[in-house]
Amino acid sequence: MIQVALDTRHGAEILLTSAALGIPDWVPLYDVAVQRRSVVHRVRVRSKGNDLWLAWWAQDQVITGVRPPAPEHESSGGVRVDLSTGAVAALDEPVLPPDPDQAVPASLSGWKLSKGQLWAPCRCGGPDKPVRAGRFAVSVALEIEQLEKQERVWLLRWRADTGQPAEPVLLHQGARLFTILTGDGDHVLTSEKARTWTIHDLETGRRRGQVSLHGLAEVSILGGRLFEIHGKDYRFRLDAYDIATGRRLWKRPLWSARQFSPVP
Repeated sequence: MIQVALDTRHGAEILLTSAALGIPDWVPLYDVAVQRRSVVHRVRVRSKGNDLWLAWWAQDQVITGVRPPAPEHESSGGVRVDLSTGAVAALDEPVLPPDPDQAVPASLSGWKLSKGQLWAPCRCGGPDKPVRAGRFAVSVALEIEQLEKQERVWLLRWRADTGQPAEPVLLHQGARLFTILTGDGDHVLTSEKARTWTIHDLETGRRRGQVSLHGLAEVSILGGRLFEIHGKDYRFRLDAYDIATGRRLWKRPLWSARQFSPVP
């Protein structure tokens, strides 16, 4: 059984335990490497109303160091979970169904960052391709001033209805910058040297607050709270922070990384 719903207002009490999702035991939903093996995987999660969709693809590879690893096992699938009942239904394909509210203009479908000397994808988290954020399609890019040893994180924006460029927003300036795109898809976090993180609205670039996290963590924002999943040795914890003050409100231990999805 997979627990999929927690009451994040009151210390993450379990509200719902769903039926089995059908994910094999060997498929981790975090990056792991155990006993000369490595599991290459992709996981996508989205929720809307009482529906939660999850799709995955994974290969279990034997690392030899001599030739490209051959997959020993492979698994893919997708499910829809009814958050009101816990019922689980399999998807026809291991992909999330399209969401019209998240569509980007067709003119941006092939857009990529230019390969000029000063521009690069952001460290750790994009999006490096345009995604929908309210009235805009947006991407996050890293500008590198090599002579000054300075970096800038920019929010690049286009009008969602026309695809026309909109005014970019400077999110952060400093040395060796990092970014995290939150699991809710509405925020991006920036940090110098992955210490204190600044929270930005992904549509406008507006700063919402600052918080100190445990390195490069899995993060989602709901209302005025930030939720961080972190840990090591397959033992993980969920921490909740108040965005306005940066103060940690509560913490809760979680189960094995092999059974837990990184995005709420």
